[in-house]
Amino acid sequence: PLFTQHNVGLTMMTMMRAVILGAIVAGCVAQAPPPNDNCRRTEYRLCGPTRNDPEVCMRCVSTHWNQTGAAGCTIPDDEQFCQVTPREVKCIDALERACGVGHPTATHCNACVVTHKAEIEAADCTRPWVEEYCHPAVVPPSDACTKEQYKVCGASRRVHPAACIHCISSNWNATSAAGCTVANDEKFCQVTPNEVECINTIEKLCGVNPTPDACDTCTKEHKSELEAAHCTAAWVQEECHPHK
Repeated sequence: PLFTQHNVGLTMMTMMRAVILGAIVAGCVAQAPPPNDNCRRTEYRLCGPTRNDPEVCMRCVSTHWNQTGAAGCTIPDDEQFCQVTPREVKCIDALERACGVGHPTATHCNACVVTHKAEIEAADCTRPWVEEYCHPAVVPPSDACTKEQYKVCGASRRVHPAACIHCISSNWNATSAAGCTVANDEKFCQVTPNEVECINTIEKLCGVNPTPDACDTCTKEHKSELEAAHCTAAWVQEECHPHK
């Protein structure tokens, strides 16, 4: 699904950051070699505007992991580029262990950080970092991204937000290659936080792209859960019988 399937890079980064942080604490990290020119050019091209905020920057390079990795960038290169401190790495790891990788919906995230307040405070997280994790800023799309979004999914966008999301999911390789992030695509499709929560809940309960009959049966069986996830009848109908 659009909101959960592109987290391979994020998961890899979480694991690698844990190793790096442990080595830092143990005092045994050697000075990382400088990144190659191709790596640094790629990082600036894709994520340069986000460097004023390390958390937003790290999310950007995570989203574009395939491209930065192909350019020869390593995890330490990206952390250095985003100016992430060991303390911030520790905080991010604690948030991801407690609340999940890829940033949950704002409602679920807010509840999670309250439940895990002790662990998050023990990880030296600051309020701004928790706020950014639960309510991430959207990196503005590039001109190339917007052009590609309208090229492949402009017609679907005029039909219905869910139809647009289905289109973007089918054309992820094209929009990602144009520099689009998941948040850019959600904004392009005019998807609200409640609609994101609804889509995620349907896909969790009924699977991704079930047959119309299976979807109808599943959504009826889970009516109470879908109502709790702010699903409307129109959104359930569009998920089970998407416009083409």
